[in-house]
Amino acid sequence: MGNNYFIHEERCPHCGHYPTLEHIGKSSHGWKFQFNGSVCKTKADWEARLLNCAIIDEENRFISHQAFFDMVDRKQDGLDHTTASSKQWGIFPPDKRTYLDDEGYYFFDGDFC
Repeated sequence: MGNNYFIHEERCPHCGHYPTLEHIGKSSHGWKFQFNGSVCKTKADWEARLLNCAIIDEENRFISHQAFFDMVDRKQDGLDHTTASSKQWGIFPPDKRTYLDDEGYYFFDGDFC
């Protein structure tokens, strides 16, 4: 079970257009937070990108910038596909789209499920 997070932008007051949600990443039980690497390449990039943005989860619940990054940091002891053994997460071929940034934060550079 996981929970996806998105940048929330308000509907345009002039035309009513609602922007497409930009995916930040996913939190899954037992795993490090997995950032969307196709938008930003490091946690520091995401921190800068989100500084003045509202963050929502897939249930449309708002989360503060501080609470979001506290959650990300709490999950740093979790598994990630770059270091987990097949016994820990199953037998899957290596995926070069997953990586850790220089601080050890987990990224996936591709489409999320």
